[in-house]
Amino acid sequence: MQEICAGILCLHPSSRRVLLGLRNDCKEWSTFGGHFEESDLTVKNTAIREFREETLCQNPYKISNEPIYIFQNKFLRYYTFLSICEKMFEPTIDQEHLEYCWFKIDSLPTNILPGCKQMFNKKMPLLNRICDI
Repeated sequence: MQEICAGILCLHPSSRRVLLGLRNDCKEWSTFGGHFEESDLTVKNTAIREFREETLCQNPYKISNEPIYIFQNKFLRYYTFLSICEKMFEPTIDQEHLEYCWFKIDSLPTNILPGCKQMFNKKMPLLNRICDI
């Protein structure tokens, strides 16, 4: 059975940067997100709850109604929602992360979780179009 998870990719279009967290368990960068709980009712609610828990940011700005990407393998289905941030903010990260960084979309780190890396590979044209508006 697949675990259902969801997270939010924060994009700051004017600086062409995305917010990622360095995970404590695997030392790889990823979006902020986590596991679906029945009380969430929807995967979008999961993404919002997990983002708030992991960054202490109460207002993740405008969030896409639908996921921009769904990564799945035999163990996991991870829904990534997009948040357009009007300004970069400094998250207060939880114990699951070592640090955070606003990376330029054309200078992402090499140690990214495989599903997150796949999302960037598939959705980079979309992120660039949004930044160019």
